[in-house]
Amino acid sequence: MGHHIQGVIARSSVVARIAQDFPGAEVVPLEQALLWVPTPEWLLDAIDETTRGDALRTPITGEHVYLHFVARYLEQITSRDVAMYFETDYFGGLGAQSAAVYRDGVLVLDAGRASRPGPINAGLALLGVLADAGRDAFDTVGLQHHRRMPHDR
Repeated sequence: MGHHIQGVIARSSVVARIAQDFPGAEVVPLEQALLWVPTPEWLLDAIDETTRGDALRTPITGEHVYLHFVARYLEQITSRDVAMYFETDYFGGLGAQSAAVYRDGVLVLDAGRASRPGPINAGLALLGVLADAGRDAFDTVGLQHHRRMPHDR
């Protein structure tokens, strides 16, 4: 079975800003007071339009699928907060994941595409997630229940 999701995970203050900037954005509650804003194509296009021409303060290194305009937007909305952009793309046990965490407008985790588990769990830890005994942070917040983007259902 496949797993393909992407979006921004943050606490309510950041998500409120996203909802204000993009009124059609869907918000999915997760455990430990986190919220996930899936980023379907229309939202990525809207973010691109909003940030077009803005300079990226922190260069992105490594191999990433997410686009520089997402990075510019996260720099802007985390000036006094923290948020993570993440992606998963697995099918039949093969695939990769990536995560980037911005705190106070600065890139603090740049975990490019990795075939082994880790980048998303590392990012969730920076968001303050405490993994339950015997579970990783990904499962603790409930992301294992979301195998596809909401609009793909």
